[in-house]
Amino acid sequence: VQTCALPISLGVFLIQFTIQPVLAGEVDVLIEKLVEKGILSEPEAKQILEEIQKERVKQKATVKEIATEAAKETAKKTTKEETKTAWLKLPKWVQRIKFKGDFRLRYQGENKKLDDGSTFHRSRGRYRFRFGASAKVTDHFKVGFGLKTGGGNPRSANVTFTNDFESPEIRMDYAYVQYTPIKQLSLIGGQFKNPIWEPKRDLTWDGDIRPQGAAGVFEHWIGPRFNVFTNAAFLILNDFKGDVKIPNMFVLQPGIGFKPSDNSWLKIAGTWYLNNNVEGNQFKYSSNTNTTDADGNLIYEYTSLAAAAEVGIDHLPGPIPVVVVFGEVISSDADNNNVGWIAGLRFGHYVKKFGDWQLRYNYRHLERDAWLDFLPDSDFYGGKTNAKGHNARLNFGLAKNVLFGLEYYYSEKIDYSPGTTSEPEQLLQVDLYLKF
Repeated sequence: VQTCALPISLGVFLIQFTIQPVLAGEVDVLIEKLVEKGILSEPEAKQILEEIQKERVKQKATVKEIATEAAKETAKKTTKEETKTAWLKLPKWVQRIKFKGDFRLRYQGENKKLDDGSTFHRSRGRYRFRFGASAKVTDHFKVGFGLKTGGGNPRSANVTFTNDFESPEIRMDYAYVQYTPIKQLSLIGGQFKNPIWEPKRDLTWDGDIRPQGAAGVFEHWIGPRFNVFTNAAFLILNDFKGDVKIPNMFVLQPGIGFKPSDNSWLKIAGTWYLNNNVEGNQFKYSSNTNTTDADGNLIYEYTSLAAAAEVGIDHLPGPIPVVVVFGEVISSDADNNNVGWIAGLRFGHYVKKFGDWQLRYNYRHLERDAWLDFLPDSDFYGGKTNAKGHNARLNFGLAKNVLFGLEYYYSEKIDYSPGTTSEPEQLLQVDLYLKF
């Protein structure tokens, strides 16, 4: 066995040494010469040739794999370069425009117990589509606009499946100009997304509302852990013909942010809402729950003070962020029924990709004259004041920028007449939401 092993080992050594520089035909000739000189026997030569063949097959496979991977990388680089080149060929004004949008498909079910003891039930299919763009005009100026489905109601962009497949309206959602003289400050004019910060804005502001007027947003970081901010706005609430003074709202909101560690944060703000020419007027999208005179005119200005706070701890427990939120609003005009507050919890990350999830819960209490009744969340007791109750929502990521949402509201009246019920209402919403 040992005698046989030596020539084979020698042959394998020769193969290892010569297989790269020597061509296949030359290797075969070499083996034949070794057999003629008696260095190798016929069986040994045959075995060596079989080993050579196996090595050739293996090397061919390896070379093919390397070539395939190289081709893939080359294709990727080529595609990136072609994309970059194509983008650079576009006009500069096109390159300065950014587009975005979203689509939401919803099932909504409602149950409400009425004063007479009967129950109102309704199931609806709804959808919402929004599309917008912004363009950087210069280093300091930007303009933007957005379109949405729905009617004129500022608290809803929903389209309900109804009326023989009629086509819905498309309206201007917002249109603004933004001036940023320095990194920390932005000045905005037109109709724009609400600049006032609240951890759960639905207590006082519906998320679909786009205020009209002018606003300023300032934020400055003092080191990596501490920042200060101030939001201010002058908003037009209505425009009447003739000599009637225009109802308006001035907002001033100073606040601070603090990060004790990389995984925790605290944010606090106080807000002063100064209203003018609201008393004695009526508003088109009122929920008709504020106190009015015999003619239906508001009897207060609804100047208010509000406070908001958010405390967050990331990765506790485990890898789950936990956030506690609180907000309060008090009207300084009314003597009673003038307080509103909200408290809630949020678990999980904001949903961006498959497998992400977030669970939110809050309880809110908004008395009749704590706030103007055409501004709160329209899904919570129809957007009315004089309401309290629970709200819970689960979001789950189905894919990147695609989520499934399940939301439940239970709400009822705070103050109601003796002999009547609190008219409790349940609302269930099931959403498929896509963002692009």
